[in-house]
Amino acid sequence: TKMNFGASTTRAVKFDVTGEAFAPDSVELKPQWLNAIDQLITVLEQEDSTLKLTYFAKNGASKLATDRAAAVSNLITKKWVSKSGHYLLPIETRVIGSKSASNP
Repeated sequence: TKMNFGASTTRAVKFDVTGEAFAPDSVELKPQWLNAIDQLITVLEQEDSTLKLTYFAKNGASKLATDRAAAVSNLITKKWVSKSGHYLLPIETRVIGSKSASNP
C-alpha cells in the first residue's frame, strides 16, 4: 500500500479591526475602512492566502463585537468574489475581548 500526502502552504494575511473602525453601536464600517478593505483585496490577489481576521473588542466579546467581525468577514467575501475570486479564500475569524482597565 502506498500513501501520498500533498502539502501546500499558503500565506497567512492578518487583518485586525477594532471598534474605532465602525460607526457607534453599529456594524457599519467608517468610509476610510472601506478603502482599507479594497487594499486588502489587492494584497490577497497577489498569491493564495488565508485571511486571519481578528476583531479586538474593547469591553469584552459582546454580541456587537461578534456581529462586527461577521459583517467585516461578509464584506470581504463579497468584495473578493466580485473583484477577483480566482481562488477560494479561507477566512479565519475570531473576536478577542479585553476587560476594562478598571476591572482587576
